Amino acid sequence: MKKEIFLISFVFLLVSCKKEIRKEIYLIPDGFTGHMVVVYMHRGGELDSVIDNTVIYKIPKNGILYLEGHQYLQDLSRMKYYYYDTKGLNEELCRYKIDDNNNCNAMVYNHSIGSYQQTAFSHRYDYAVITIGVKGAIPDSTFDPQSFKFKVPN
Repeated sequence: MKKEIFLISFVFLLVSCKKEIRKEIYLIPDGFTGHMVVVYMHRGGELDSVIDNTVIYKIPKNGILYLEGHQYLQDLSRMKYYYYDTKGLNEELCRYKIDDNNNCNAMVYNHSIGSYQQTAFSHRYDYAVITIGVKGAIPDSTFDPQSFKFKVPN
């Protein structure tokens, strides 16, 4: 009986210590347009940056971010996108269809997730593709993972 109480208490304590992620922020290089790719669970990738229950993704200039961690949310209403430069945040990007009536210069036209594995024995990649464009000029939102050059994990 004592073992069962200890086990239940331990599981409860373990579950209650887990941080709940409430928001994701994507920091995008100023002026970036096109496909931005975030590759998750990648050995040798960047460590997750979690501050006050918010995950912050700082996308490099080439638009490809490799992370060691996994994807947290899939709720677009809890995601924010900002352009940044050397001085800090520039402007928030609007989300197509959600913020369609705002006076935004840049838009997030697509945010989708997927997995790719070249062969049954090769490494499987989980990724998110975010398509960024200027307002009124919808970029091609198709993304072919076979054409993308995934970096081989260390």
